[in-house]
Amino acid sequence: MPVFSEKDIQAKIEKGRIVLVNSEKVYDVTEFAERHPGGKEYLHQNKGEDVTALMQKQTPHQHSSAAYSILNKYCIGTYSRKHDDLVDWSKPIFWQVPHIGERYFEWVHQPVDKPIRLFHSDFCEFFSVCKWWIVPLFWTPVMFILLWLSYTKLAETPAVWPSPEYGFTITPHHMPVVFALGVLFWTFDEYAIHRWLFHLRPPHQYPFLILMHFILHGQHHKSPMDKGRLVFPTVPACLLAIVFYSLYASIFGTSIALCLFAGTIAGYMAYDLVHYYLHHGVAYGTYFKNLKKYHVKHHFKNQQLVLKAATIYLLPQLADQESSNLN
Repeated sequence: MPVFSEKDIQAKIEKGRIVLVNSEKVYDVTEFAERHPGGKEYLHQNKGEDVTALMQKQTPHQHSSAAYSILNKYCIGTYSRKHDDLVDWSKPIFWQVPHIGERYFEWVHQPVDKPIRLFHSDFCEFFSVCKWWIVPLFWTPVMFILLWLSYTKLAETPAVWPSPEYGFTITPHHMPVVFALGVLFWTFDEYAIHRWLFHLRPPHQYPFLILMHFILHGQHHKSPMDKGRLVFPTVPACLLAIVFYSLYASIFGTSIALCLFAGTIAGYMAYDLVHYYLHHGVAYGTYFKNLKKYHVKHHFKNQQLVLKAATIYLLPQLADQESSNLN
């Protein structure tokens, strides 16, 4: 029996057909419209709709078994509730996604096994993807440069925080502690961003917010097996890095912020690389097997579970507990 998507049904309606959906089956009742006891206008009003609940209601009347027997004569196939037809995958989807509207959040959480092409421009597309090895290749030198700058500044003039009168004196000897705090800051930054931004349902009446959600994280959930979209691309990562460093510098001062941000970069690299490993590596040991099990469930069973990877790296027992709750 043929399978019809919403696009297929709409194409038939545009050709003048009266097509309905009932109990996951598709019916073309065009030829029956003139003989419909309730009038053809009623069928026209509901064409393209799922009338399963409507036919069971008492108003205007509950349909009898005889009505269902007649309806079966006009069955032309089954209805597919997959949402891949909401975009044309043969074309770049950057400008298509905002027009999905109220069905976006459901669509983006229906994973597909295909690569995503965002832009027509090869130049823009190049900077929208990133191979996993680019992350350590680019950010490791940046991290060491920041550590060196912090060391030279603290060696020349120790920092006093939070104030010269009542503060703690920070010297190069304190850098390991500051660095570790930077790693910890990343853990909670990532969790907060994931929970209150990446998994926020964008208002469907604002296409720009739908697009931002898709670019920041939705594309990964739509195509979780796409290797080019598993780690954060370098250019947007640099923009986000400027925001984080500026925030650190405004609170802690330059010399402390440099070391603190170096730790944040280390935490970010660990997160992104382990994230890639969970998708495409073979997990060894109980720790990584539990992480992989949890993360697979995050993508394919309960995508709104927001205890994300950066947190469970430090608290693996929470991953075990959350995973058991899903079983």
